[in-house]
Amino acid sequence: MPPRPHPKGTRHDYHARSPAGTRPAHRYPAVTGQADSTGRPRQVAFWLMALVLGITMLGTTLPTPLYVIYQGRWHLSAAMVTVTFAVYAAAVLATLLLAGRSSDQAGRRPVMAVALAASALSTVVFILAPDVAALIAARIVSGLSAGLMTGTATATLTELIPASARRRASLVATAANMGGLGLGPLVAGLFAQYAPHPTTLVFAVYLAVLAAAAIILLLVPETVYPRTRPTLRFAGWASPNGAG
Repeated sequence: MPPRPHPKGTRHDYHARSPAGTRPAHRYPAVTGQADSTGRPRQVAFWLMALVLGITMLGTTLPTPLYVIYQGRWHLSAAMVTVTFAVYAAAVLATLLLAGRSSDQAGRRPVMAVALAASALSTVVFILAPDVAALIAARIVSGLSAGLMTGTATATLTELIPASARRRASLVATAANMGGLGLGPLVAGLFAQYAPHPTTLVFAVYLAVLAAAAIILLLVPETVYPRTRPTLRFAGWASPNGAG
């Protein structure tokens, strides 16, 4: 007797298995309002993911208005300030070239957890920085964080909603990215103007915000199965599958 067909419109590929009986190597489909195994709606996870992206990008521009203070404190030349900007961009580019698709192997959440950890490490270095060498090191680690987070978070946002809403995911990812980048100098500028210890207090507060982001990340479901050990290799200008 032939198997009874599924009713029209029923989504039945969520629990599909490969011929060998193992889970296929692809991301599971996203459905608006669908909940994961813990009952959390994916629509909520979508906005939480956007928040994590915004928080991470905010940290990459926090030092921008503080360079004037660093210049006066350490007598930095304009060329050295330019170097601190350049090493960040170089770190972002190198991360995208070598590890742009690492989350396709290791999973989205582990890679974003590494990005948050790198952001926290960079923030601690900023707090303790005794000279410009530490400042440059902090900017390199910050670039690593941004390179890992941007593409991975964008891919996750895309996978948390239906394919028909891909444009909304792209718009939200762009807004979270640019919003975070814009808020960083504003927040640091306010601290520099009105708070004591401008080169340390703002980063101490940001560490607490990063801790909250790490907790939020735990509420975002993983969207890549199966997961494997990531390999670093030159893959050109690469971004995770689904990130566009």
